[in-house]
Amino acid sequence: MTTLTRALTLACLIVFATPASAEEFEATGAIHIKTNVQYAAAIKDGQPWEETEYRNGGKTLVVAEIPFGNLPISFTIVARDNPEFGPITVSAERKNFKKKRSGRTFTWVYKTQVRFKRTGKKTVPGKKTEKAPKKPAKPKKEEADDL
Repeated sequence: MTTLTRALTLACLIVFATPASAEEFEATGAIHIKTNVQYAAAIKDGQPWEETEYRNGGKTLVVAEIPFGNLPISFTIVARDNPEFGPITVSAERKNFKKKRSGRTFTWVYKTQVRFKRTGKKTVPGKKTEKAPKKPAKPKKEEADDL
């Protein structure tokens, strides 16, 4: 009887202790983007990417949770606080990602660097600058009153 109980217990443990299948797991990666501005934003299909974080005082943008099933993928990087800088497009393919070890786990990371360039005007749109008159205004001559 004890042999039968042990066999059934062992069979139940084997059935319920099977690891999750590889079909349920989807590998993800992260893109580390070094910029020359602070707190840039990543936009995908007109919507901001939710899984972002900042490092190095806001100069490094980390775009996380990128599913490998959707590669190649491209993001538009925009300088939030500096509208005089134009947007930059960053594309990533599977071959760009490298395996990085973090303790006992491995992550897939793509490191890149972008430099924003000014689009021409240094003034912020919407703000008007007042120009000083070239010549001082001359006072009008007083006319004689006919009273």
